[in-house]
Amino acid sequence: MQSPALRSLLALLALAHAPLGAQQLTQTLPAGLENQEGNAATSYPFETSDTQRWHWVYAAEEFAAPYPIVIEQIELRPDDSESSWPLVGYRNLEVRMGTAAYGYESAGYQQSFDANWTSGTGTPFFSGIVLVNAGSSSASPGPWTIRISGTPFSYDPAAGQDFIIDLRTYGLGPFSNPLLHSIDAQSGSPGTNGGNRYGNRFSPGGAIWEFSNDELVPIVRITYRPADGLYPRFEATPRSGSSPLAVSFIDRSVSTAAGGVTSWAWDCDGDGIVDSNLRHPTFSYASCGRYSVSLTVTDGAHGSVTKTETSYIQVDPENLLEADFEAHSPRGAVPLSVVFYDRSVGNPTAWEWDFDNNGVVDSTLPEPTGTFPRTGPFNVRLTVRNACSSSSLTKWHFVTVHAGGENLEADLLQYQFNDVRGTEVANGASTAAFPAAGLASGSGWMGDPGPRRRVFAANTPPLGSLGAHPVGGHWIDTRGRLSLSGSWSASFWLRRRPESTGTNPLAYVLGDGRMRVLLGGVAGASIGFRGTLVGDFYAQTSLAADHAWHHVVLVVDDAAGRASWYIDGELDATVGFLATTFAYAGSANLSLGANAGATPLTAHYDLDDFRLISRAATLEDVAACSWGERASATTIDPACTVGGATAILSTSARPRTASTTSLLLSGAAPLAPAAFMIGLDPSLGGLLPMPLPGVLDPACTLGVLPAVSLPVATDQLGGAAQLVAIPDEPLAWGVHVYAQVLVIGAVGSSSNVLDLNLQKH
Repeated sequence: MQSPALRSLLALLALAHAPLGAQQLTQTLPAGLENQEGNAATSYPFETSDTQRWHWVYAAEEFAAPYPIVIEQIELRPDDSESSWPLVGYRNLEVRMGTAAYGYESAGYQQSFDANWTSGTGTPFFSGIVLVNAGSSSASPGPWTIRISGTPFSYDPAAGQDFIIDLRTYGLGPFSNPLLHSIDAQSGSPGTNGGNRYGNRFSPGGAIWEFSNDELVPIVRITYRPADGLYPRFEATPRSGSSPLAVSFIDRSVSTAAGGVTSWAWDCDGDGIVDSNLRHPTFSYASCGRYSVSLTVTDGAHGSVTKTETSYIQVDPENLLEADFEAHSPRGAVPLSVVFYDRSVGNPTAWEWDFDNNGVVDSTLPEPTGTFPRTGPFNVRLTVRNACSSSSLTKWHFVTVHAGGENLEADLLQYQFNDVRGTEVANGASTAAFPAAGLASGSGWMGDPGPRRRVFAANTPPLGSLGAHPVGGHWIDTRGRLSLSGSWSASFWLRRRPESTGTNPLAYVLGDGRMRVLLGGVAGASIGFRGTLVGDFYAQTSLAADHAWHHVVLVVDDAAGRASWYIDGELDATVGFLATTFAYAGSANLSLGANAGATPLTAHYDLDDFRLISRAATLEDVAACSWGERASATTIDPACTVGGATAILSTSARPRTASTTSLLLSGAAPLAPAAFMIGLDPSLGGLLPMPLPGVLDPACTLGVLPAVSLPVATDQLGGAAQLVAIPDEPLAWGVHVYAQVLVIGAVGSSSNVLDLNLQKH
């Protein structure tokens, strides 16, 4: 496929010998297929009898013209598998054209057809009968057989918004249109094909599309002319290099005036002074820096027009600074000490840190420690300098200091997604409102939260979150139905995966078909709540653009008649409802990461540490939750019951470094020998859990590969305890330790397996 620059040059050469306003030009979409058969074909809509609606969407980069154009005609051709076709009068065809508010990639295009139009577009182009003459062809590609001329449509490829052709086939009342022929099409891998199509195959008035080929689009030839005007454009070679740097500028400006462009004025270094009046000048840059370039052109009809490219030329780029920084644990209880790390690009030699963005420099070290003695969010600013340049970056609410407290222990549902057992996902909630384990849609559901998970020592890679999987996505069937009455809260961490590039992907955090929490859709990239008496209720903050982890809490305070979204610990949006009336009973299993199994979140997002609580979270709760995941010990294997005894293993406290916790056994056979098994591997390549014939009852299994085995004896009540000291060791942060008790007897039994997720104290 030709590059955009080459296509632009060819278009300009074609225009060079005639007044631009009178020129009619053609090109195919996708580009470069004028004399080349596409690699695919489609029968929609002309070779099928259904009434339909389609959006054919083409990337702005596919257009040869780098200036506004007026489209006057579109043409289609048969696939080369069609040797002949009949005379057809195709009736009641409606065509509209417009620009797209969202990218053509299947991840970004909205489910609602009309949500995709840029405001003011989607205008009628054609409505009526299309006559297709009978013909035959053995050539490849075949002739352009379907020609549709209509009301001229103005489109500017340089604006970067994709182009939409909307087709609606209404048929003939109770009768269908005659079948025509399949049409030539092009297919390719996501993001490389130059277009995609979306269809409702059953209704020309369909509001949403129900079919997409994911990177297949019909090949269309458009006939167009330049829109009246003067359009400055330019290129430069090279745009980057060592000083002194000589750069050649090439004027690519277009004018529809009879005499074309008559004068040029170049400001090559952004100082406001004209450096050349040549059409194609050369300029030498003596010293390092970023330079903006402006070109002002004039013609006889439109006056003067200027185009500026900011930081267009970069001289000695290895020394051009881009400020950036990170921090270890930028959230926590007061007083909070935070270590900052310079991550700037371009070899800085001086640093100015302003930890609270008050205009006072707090440190000039490259990796300082800042102490925050009071609560609140803090904006942090870093300015870096060297002999060549300077750069500043402010990260808003980068440090959050709260008054202390623990995050919420969930009583209804709690998935920390640290499991290692295939499709089983442990529920660590304190009640049996939902089953002890949910069922993942596939064994590859786990993902690594990564080192950038704020205030969170990363889980054992590649585990630790419901991870993004762009092909199909994964979700969790909780195996239970949601039943809520009164106040409740949901807390979770969310990240847009870096590979997801669509403008506004629709995805569900949870749902049972009626009640649901979703991202995207007609409300944009914010997160919303639907399906109950609270009504449609959206946060205002976009959670899609920066690919960073965000903490989200939805609080439904039934006593106050208020529902609220909290994003990263701060109140984002609130809606009122009639107090003391909230009640909801689901009619289908609750899905996590989907809505009743549909539109999986993990096609675009990672999800972590989900908690559902049967009370309204307080401001202190929200702040503590947004600080970080404070893991508990979570059961990943249930206990077995032998002879009426069920050995249950629990902990006396959360497993934190620099502290002690007791492993507590209860419900086992009394006065029996037992052993606490503690290890780092509950999987052993998929061999665990493992039966131990002759040692354990057939209903019981060994679930931990023990690194340490501590013998004990149960007391008269069938209990035992083992004190575990957890060292103050940074290497332990985020580590998973697994524990189980084997009870030895005539028929041995085993307790449940605990996942002890060690967190910073």
